[in-house]
Amino acid sequence: LFRCVSLTASGDTYASARSLHAALCASYTVCRAVDSVISGDFRNAFVAVRPPGHHSGFLGSTRDDSGQNLVGQGFCIINHIAVAARYALANHATSLRRVAVIDFDLHHGNGTQQILCDDDGPLARDHLRDSVLFCSIHGSSRKGEEPHLFPGTAR
Repeated sequence: LFRCVSLTASGDTYASARSLHAALCASYTVCRAVDSVISGDFRNAFVAVRPPGHHSGFLGSTRDDSGQNLVGQGFCIINHIAVAARYALANHATSLRRVAVIDFDLHHGNGTQQILCDDDGPLARDHLRDSVLFCSIHGSSRKGEEPHLFPGTAR
């Protein structure tokens, strides 16, 4: 699948021969940042990686407000912050009990919310949902006003 020259995963998310490699490198980078903060090498970390990830939900898909499954959106292939949160809980349980994820962007982090907060999400299945606080700080148009900001799931 990822050996093709380009692939349209959705109307705006394309993958090329090295997209998966780039996304995996980004996820590795956020995990290394978690390790560096927990070990005390750094006080905090801000990891700006590409491709972004907060519109990628469980298994890459997300849902709209009606519950309809969608394909990957917003140039996102892997949800790196959700990977980092789960990695921190799995690998540093002796050092921390909870993780806070603050997503600040013009667009709602619908994929991150689905992974971290949904009743059928991976953290709920692992009984870790109460260990994560997720806040999405995003712009939004007023209800009933156009244009609705992508991805149209602002809550």
